[in-house]
Amino acid sequence: MSLQEATIMVGAGNRIGGQIVNEIYHQQKNKIGKYLMKQAMNKIKEVMQFRMAQKIRLRIAMKIEKNKMNISKNLVSTSN
Repeated sequence: MSLQEATIMVGAGNRIGGQIVNEIYHQQKNKIGKYLMKQAMNKIKEVMQFRMAQKIRLRIAMKIEKNKMNISKNLVSTSN
């Protein structure tokens, strides 16, 4: 094998090695990206559920207050 042939072989080997490293890097990057996306989506779901729960609590509290006011109105009207 001549020096030129050996140089071509090493160059090809380096290119293939580089491509493999690049491929592995992109696969890992995609996995990490998907993982981070999943984490972000879970956090968004948590926040949305919390907000929904707050809205429901607020509605219940408002209904309770409304009922208390109606009860007190009824008591006032029946006492007269």
